[in-house]
Amino acid sequence: FKDALNEYAYAAELAGLDYKFSNSVYGLHLTIKGYNSTQIILLEK
Repeated sequence: FKDALNEYAYAAELAGLDYKFSNSVYGLHLTIKGYNSTQIILLEK
C-alpha cells in the first residue's frame, strides 16, 4: 500500500506533510501531520 503512494508521498513530504500507517484491532489507522490546508490533497489520493 505504501509503495502505491510513493509518487504522492515525496511531494507531500516536500510540502511539509507526514503520514504514518499502523494497524489496530479495528483495521488500518492513518495519521497525517502537517498543514491543514494541504492534508486533504494527500488524503484524497
